[in-house]
Amino acid sequence: MTPAIRTARALTAVALLALASTVYLAATGGVGWAATVAYVTALLAYCAQRSRADHRRILAAHERARRLAEGELIDDGLPCCGLWGLSEGEVHGPGCLRPHDPDAELQAACCTDAFISRGLTHTERCGTATARVDAA
Repeated sequence: MTPAIRTARALTAVALLALASTVYLAATGGVGWAATVAYVTALLAYCAQRSRADHRRILAAHERARRLAEGELIDDGLPCCGLWGLSEGEVHGPGCLRPHDPDAELQAACCTDAFISRGLTHTERCGTATARVDAA
């Protein structure tokens, strides 16, 4: 049980109590107060619905994390993080949940020496034999 569902249940209980108060006030002639309490009832019901949505979002995030921890590759069609979307799939952000592909950097390197030296040296047959100047 998440804290969001506990909040949603408490808000629903208070909203039901407020609804009963609205009905009582309307029946006894306190129409002005009944309208005010009806507004509060609607606000409480909306907040309870949002808390239930948060509960579902938290459960979905936990399920995704569990599946990723078990090594299950999840392809939901969405970018894994904002940095991944901006870099066209080259770089992942620090909070990214998608597992890093260790072979991706090696496949993207122009040659083995450049991969090992991080672009400082290249093999003789390397097509892009331009060493990085600012590599440290």
